[in-house]
Amino acid sequence: MSFIRQDAHKKKRLAKTWRKPKGIQSKMRLGKKGYPKVVKTGYGTKNRHSLERKSVVLITNVGMLEKFPENSVGIVSGKIGGKKKITIIETAKEKNIVLVNANENTLKIINEKLAKRKEDKKKKIEAKKKEEKKKEPEKGEETPKTEEKKVPEEKKEDDNKERREKEKALIKKGAV
Repeated sequence: MSFIRQDAHKKKRLAKTWRKPKGIQSKMRLGKKGYPKVVKTGYGTKNRHSLERKSVVLITNVGMLEKFPENSVGIVSGKIGGKKKITIIETAKEKNIVLVNANENTLKIINEKLAKRKEDKKKKIEAKKKEEKKKEPEKGEETPKTEEKKVPEEKKEDDNKERREKEKALIKKGAV
């Protein structure tokens, strides 16, 4: 079934390509009798991707390829990640299983994405190491130590005298 744009048959400047009718009084949008049909679910074919009347099987893991029925075509699920897709495509190649949405080109694209991701990760790690090296002082340089509180010697002597006097008083009392 072909869907055309509203009033495309009336005006040359309007292309025949599909555009959804959005007018508030559009009879086509309302689905009135005698007007062109609007794109809706249900107009598609049942086995859209089937090749030579073969059944379609959705593949979500490698184990499904081992139980793969004959005279059928596989579709790799879009919900799985790149690494798992690579293993599925390679095992399907070995077992001569036809995949509708995966081929050599998809393998190249996935491998490029994974390689780029690895490079980005390495760059981030190297950048962190450089920052840490900048923060750490080199071997020749001394690390800045926290300065100890300098107590004047007079105060130390006074503290020592007081401590000695307390000890003498305790000894006289016989506590120690």
